Amino acid sequence: MSYTPPSTAKPYTVNIPDSTLSSWRQLLELSPLGPQTFENTQDKENYGITYKWLSDAKDHWLNTFSWRDQEKHINSFPNYRMQIEDIDLHFVALFSEKKDAVPIIFMHGWPGSFIEFLPMCELIRNKYAAKDLPYHIIVPSLPGYTLSAKTPLDKDWSLQDSTRVLDQLMKNLGFGKYIAQGGDVGSFVGMAMAVTSDSCVALHCKFSLDGGVLRIIYIRDETIYVQYELTFLSEHDGEEQRGRGRRRRQTQSPRENRHEALTAVQRRRPRICDRARL
Repeated sequence: MSYTPPSTAKPYTVNIPDSTLSSWRQLLELSPLGPQTFENTQDKENYGITYKWLSDAKDHWLNTFSWRDQEKHINSFPNYRMQIEDIDLHFVALFSEKKDAVPIIFMHGWPGSFIEFLPMCELIRNKYAAKDLPYHIIVPSLPGYTLSAKTPLDKDWSLQDSTRVLDQLMKNLGFGKYIAQGGDVGSFVGMAMAVTSDSCVALHCKFSLDGGVLRIIYIRDETIYVQYELTFLSEHDGEEQRGRGRRRRQTQSPRENRHEALTAVQRRRPRICDRARL
């Protein structure tokens, strides 16, 4: 018998109101560019974004970019919503009709969204019919991001909360066993899934803090290391971790230090990053 998604997975069509798009366009039109300076007129990478780049970008968004075309492309894929706890979770899915299809959840990072995976979904859709597709492809908007942006107002949403909700998504879809893939913030969610959920049987990550964090894949049954990794993922404020962080920062460039600070915010305060991006 072929797979059928549960009734709790509600088909969804992206349709941003015209009034919202008009407000966005007005804000962009009224947003002035900063003055030209020596630094922003240089082409060398170490001077950052140039005035010309900003000017061209603004012109593109005002006169070339079409959100309705993007919307049409997004809606060419099956979009769904599912209520899990307090989250109205959005996800794109390519469901297989094969009984032995392998479920894989693909999780984006910041700055980013589910849209990062649409080129991959397009390649898969073009290559396989549903009856031949060897995988169930699940691409959620992480809680606090994009089309799953509404998180509870009465609690501080954490990576562990996102992990629990996304694990429940896979279980609600009927997948008792699944593979997790993630980059950036999605890597941290995937690593937490691998440690906390028996349903997550394999993990592929594109990002780690220090190389050692990925050891959770191989030493899952060794309790002492699992506890250490969970502490590292959820707290990252123990004396040992702070000491190690200080030692590392002494040997890193300012740019690397800023990257670590951003990573810590992404992991512990995802909504802050999302609001900054908006």
